[in-house]
Amino acid sequence: MLNKLKDLIKEAGEQLMYFYNYKYKNITIQYKNNGSPVTNIDSIVNKFIMQKLYDIKPNIPILSEECLPEISICKKWEQYWLIDPLDGTKEFLQGIPEFSINICLVKHANPVLGLIYIPFYKILYYSYLGISWKEVYENKKKIYINKSSSCKNTYTIAVSRYHNIIKKYQYMKNIKSYFTLKMGSSWKFGLIAEGKVSYYPRLGNTGIWDTAAGEVIIKSSGGKILDLFNKKLDYSLNNSFINNGFHAFI
Repeated sequence: MLNKLKDLIKEAGEQLMYFYNYKYKNITIQYKNNGSPVTNIDSIVNKFIMQKLYDIKPNIPILSEECLPEISICKKWEQYWLIDPLDGTKEFLQGIPEFSINICLVKHANPVLGLIYIPFYKILYYSYLGISWKEVYENKKKIYINKSSSCKNTYTIAVSRYHNIIKKYQYMKNIKSYFTLKMGSSWKFGLIAEGKVSYYPRLGNTGIWDTAAGEVIIKSSGGKILDLFNKKLDYSLNNSFINNGFHAFI
């Protein structure tokens, strides 16, 4: 199944790159209640991923950012796919190649299998059975990743390009010297898993589709991700699809 998922996410990435390279001119943009953009590209790639997931495991329900069911329906799910077909829509629209695709399998409210793909760079992070890997399709390299395997001389903090929250977060007052990396999408989780980034804070509420795949990859590589009260993120679908802010770290 993992090999099929890797092929699926790579194919979905090829679709995104087709649109990203401006071969597709009729991009329509709408805005959600929180002001974030969503395009018809999100919907097109979402349909492709959902159909492929049904082909792989037809009995597992799918929860996607782009077509949310009623929360009352989801409460009975013991397992489900959780996907974000285009994470980093702002970057995508501005021609910044950091956007990603997230796919995760959640069982009994715990993310157990996660994939994050950055199509422009053909980089895939994935984790299953407690082991995380990074594959770079351009040079056909497959690397076992663990945060302890990276030697860092600088404390690096990753933040969203559009939300400068470092000074607002109490934790940062204890760190005197650090380097700030501004970038979009779930790629930041992969860099945490590799040990290239030390810390990734986010203050605002976050959809579960934004964090689930990254959580599997980070935990399997020896890192941690918790909400701002240092509690586990909630994927139970009992009350909401949203968690409060979080911090990921090694």
